[in-house]
Amino acid sequence: MKSFMTTLRTQRWDDHRYYHHSRINQSLHFVSAFSFLVGYVLLFVDPVAAALVGWLVSMTTRQAGHFFFEPKGYDHVNQATHELLGEISFKRRDLPLALRTYQALLALDPSDKASAHFHVASVLLEMGKKSEAKKEALTALEIAPGFEPAQELLLKVID
Repeated sequence: MKSFMTTLRTQRWDDHRYYHHSRINQSLHFVSAFSFLVGYVLLFVDPVAAALVGWLVSMTTRQAGHFFFEPKGYDHVNQATHELLGEISFKRRDLPLALRTYQALLALDPSDKASAHFHVASVLLEMGKKSEAKKEALTALEIAPGFEPAQELLLKVID
């Protein structure tokens, strides 16, 4: 239990350090958290309203904070790239965060597109999404046909 708490503490600190140093993002997360609490109360009174508050208010404000106010490309505050953040998330088995981070890297038009597609494919394979992983691995190989890690991943997907 102690190692779990230590891991959780580290993960929460990294999440705060890498993604929540913008005051606007912090404020949007506060609004989101408060909206979720309102949604939980509404759940007992009006489940439809609870769902609408949860998805339309809570999730929208939270994701807007991530989309607009997280560092794009190189994070000057922490001297980190999306690739590093994706690697950290992948090693911690936080696959949804790793996927989102690598997809953000792709959206930023990286110089090494094959590697970025390979990373997305690796996460998708770990998530059990073989057909999507295959598509990403093939895209990586279209860009760089000799890229061995993508070739190896493609063989794992096919098996």
